[in-house]
Amino acid sequence: MTAGERPIARALAVLAWLNLALAVFVIATQPERARDLNTMYDWCRQWLSGRVDLYRLPDAATDYPPNAIVLFSPLALLPARWLVPAWTICSLALALLLPFVVVRTARSDRRWRTSTAIAVAAFLCWASARTLLQFSVLSMTLAFSALWLEDAAPVASGICLGLALVKPHIALPVALWAVVSGRWRNVATASMVVAAGVLAYCAYADASPFETIPAYWRVLAATYSGADGLVGVTSVRRWAASDAAWIAVAAALLTLLIAMAWTSRRATGLDRLAVVACGCLWSLLAFYHNGNNLILVLPAFVVMLAGAPLAALAAVQLALMIDVPARLGGLVPPRGVLHTLVIDFDRLLVLAMLGAMVLFWWRHPPAVDKIDASPKGA
Repeated sequence: MTAGERPIARALAVLAWLNLALAVFVIATQPERARDLNTMYDWCRQWLSGRVDLYRLPDAATDYPPNAIVLFSPLALLPARWLVPAWTICSLALALLLPFVVVRTARSDRRWRTSTAIAVAAFLCWASARTLLQFSVLSMTLAFSALWLEDAAPVASGICLGLALVKPHIALPVALWAVVSGRWRNVATASMVVAAGVLAYCAYADASPFETIPAYWRVLAATYSGADGLVGVTSVRRWAASDAAWIAVAAALLTLLIAMAWTSRRATGLDRLAVVACGCLWSLLAFYHNGNNLILVLPAFVVMLAGAPLAALAAVQLALMIDVPARLGGLVPPRGVLHTLVIDFDRLLVLAMLGAMVLFWWRHPPAVDKIDASPKGA
């Protein structure tokens, strides 16, 4: 590191450990924080012990796909008192691993060690990194492992991608990149992993996939669409007059994303990461996400580390550390422009970063990176 980078990295490292210590303290003192984890634990126990088809229950609310229930079913083997400590330890390890993997997908930066140190420390300061009792970090780590391995080990990459699709709205940007860029071995392997998970779920629950999959879709439609559908902190659905308008905007942004990916389909390094970062930001704008899924901003942040002005990096870092809507929402008047800016801050931030990534892509003509992007020597 340069003399100017060392104090920044040290300050971020101190803040990162404080943030993680706060996360562990909150988990230990607020048992309600484990609600989502306990819900998954209950679903897995019902399927594993009772062979229940979770999607065809009268009050079905299982919004994870069938392959996710299979992947997380080992959780049901843990005693209930061990569940939270075990997953907390796992999540802490994943929180350290995720930014490392994302940076390594952009090995065109010759100073990747410095970028990794700063990216890891910066990421661990974010409010979204403090939410440990969820599964988004696991899904995203697997997805970007697939991106890292896509050319060096297509089968391993496909396995990682298939496992990552337990949370489709997290892994979808990498899956779209694999399809558009023509990584067919990766796509085929991922498809087989997902299909195997769905079939294993149905076989064990003595259910037909032709009944379970439509039932799962009905759960999604009831939860995320219509007048009572969940909106999330980043989705443009909040600004749309109807579901049709929301879907149209999401589809238009997806068309732009696919065009960028097609133009850059042979790119590696930062060029590739910028396109996938656009996909992650599109997911935030198109689907329901809660605050912890702002980890999807990480690829764009890593691209910014390669050359964005320090002031822009500091502004993004501060915004992701503070969690503006949660911290400031109650301090502003209940109506007016200021209230709108605070409540919609995360949406505006994601839109601004999407614009920055498109501009980066526009100013850097897609080209195959001359630096070997394989994981050799990792």
